[in-house]
Amino acid sequence: MAAAAEPSQASSNRADLSGNSSIQVLPTLSKATSLKTLVLDGCVGLEHVDPEGLPASLETFCLDAGSSGSKVAAKLSKISLAGCVHLKNFLLRGALPELEELNLSDFYVEIGEGISLTDMESNRAISFMELMMREQIDSLHVHGNSRILSVTHKLSSLHQAISAFRGIGLKWCRVERCPKLQSVFNSHGSQVTYTFYKLKTIWASDLLIAGCIWCKGTVTDFIANFKALQSIHLHNCPRLKYVLPFRSFTLPSLETLHITRCGDLRQVFPWDDVDVPQGRSARKFQKLKHINLYDLPNLQDICEGGMYAPVLESIKLRGCWNLMRLPVVDRDEGRGHRPVVHCEKDCWEKLEWDGLRAGHAPTLYELRQSSPYYKKRLLRGTVLR
Repeated sequence: MAAAAEPSQASSNRADLSGNSSIQVLPTLSKATSLKTLVLDGCVGLEHVDPEGLPASLETFCLDAGSSGSKVAAKLSKISLAGCVHLKNFLLRGALPELEELNLSDFYVEIGEGISLTDMESNRAISFMELMMREQIDSLHVHGNSRILSVTHKLSSLHQAISAFRGIGLKWCRVERCPKLQSVFNSHGSQVTYTFYKLKTIWASDLLIAGCIWCKGTVTDFIANFKALQSIHLHNCPRLKYVLPFRSFTLPSLETLHITRCGDLRQVFPWDDVDVPQGRSARKFQKLKHINLYDLPNLQDICEGGMYAPVLESIKLRGCWNLMRLPVVDRDEGRGHRPVVHCEKDCWEKLEWDGLRAGHAPTLYELRQSSPYYKKRLLRGTVLR
C-alpha cells in the first residue's frame, strides 16, 4: 500500500501532493500544526481522507480528480474534514464514482472563492454534496464566489424526474458578493422541492444579478415550512424581483424584515405560481415587530393579498415611492401603543386604506415623517447595475 512520506512538524504551511497517482493512504499530518493548505490534485489512487490524520489548523482543501489527465477512475470513497474547524476553502472537482461519504463540518461551513461545485461529474458525488447541504451543517456562509449559481445545486438526471421534497437543516445562512449567483435556493426545474424547517436567519447582500432568494416552484407546500424563520436581511441586490413565494405556509416566527437597495424589487412575498389560491385573504405575521425598507423605488406590495401584523412596532420607509399599502394592524385605537411609521410625506399620502373596521386606517399608526431632502438626494428609479 503506497503512502507518502510523513512531513515534519517544521514543514511549510502548505502540503502539495499533486500528481501522486500511486498514493493510497494519506500521510499523518496531525502534527503539522501550522499546515493551512492541502492540495491533492490528481491523487486518483487515494482511498480515503480522515480527520484523525489532519490538523485543526487546515483552512484550504483541494482535490481535482481529473487534473492528472489519467484515465484511471478515482478510488476515493470517503472525505471527512469534520475536525477542521478553521476550514474556509473547499474545492472538489472531477469524477468520483466510489465516493460514499462526505463530511465537512458538524456546524458551520464557509464557502469562499476556492469552492467549485459546478464541475462535479459523478452523480454520486453530486448526491453527497446535496446530502451535506441538507443534513450535516447548521450554518452556511457563502461569499466572494465567482462561480456559484445557487446554494442548492442541480441534481443528477436520475433525481430530477423524481417528485419529492427534501429538508434543508440550515439554521443560519448568509450569501454575499457572488456575481453570477441567480438565486440563493433553486430546484433547477426538477420535481424536487425543499423544506426549511430549522432556518432562523437569512442574509443576502451584493448579489448583482440574483432575481430572487427562493425561486418559485422550489419551496414545499408544507404548513410547518419556515416555522423557525425569525429575520430576513437583504442589501444591494439590484435585480431582485421577489424574496419568498408563499404557498399554504406562514411565517409564524418572523420578527424582522430588513431590505435595502434592491431597486427592481416589486413584491417581497408573492404567491407561488404553482398554486395561486382563488380567494386571497391577508396573511398573518403573528410575531412581526420591525419592517425596514430603504431604496426600493419599484416596491408595490410587501405581501401579495395583504398582511396582518398584530404586534407590529415600527415601519421605516425611505425611497419606497410606489408602495401602496401598509400591513393591517390591531383594530383597537385605545391599545397601549400604535406602530410608529417613519416615511416621507409624499409616500404617506399615496398609501391606500381599507378603513378602521378592517384594522387598516392611518389613525392606527403614529406617523413620524422623514427629512424632505431625501427624495432629492436619491434620483427616482436609480438602480445599481
